[in-house]
Amino acid sequence: MTEQNNIYVMPGAHAPVSTEPDERLVAQLRDMLAMAESGQLRSLVATGFLANGDRLTAWATTHENVAEMMGALTLLPIGYAIRTGIAAG
Repeated sequence: MTEQNNIYVMPGAHAPVSTEPDERLVAQLRDMLAMAESGQLRSLVATGFLANGDRLTAWATTHENVAEMMGALTLLPIGYAIRTGIAAG
């Protein structure tokens, strides 16, 4: 862990250093914004990392069914691990 941030870098992984926009991230956020503007996206919990290494978390309203949201949040770690190749799918 560095003194500047709270990121632990796993062996074989690298902390992001580029400040260039990530076009895939921008496209995903635009898609999510369009879903929110059309009324499809009703709630959101998000996390990510800023260019300086700080962690960002965002909560946009609450979901009417707390158990559904907790279930969705529980699935995120394994889904992330599979998509990034850390775990087998």
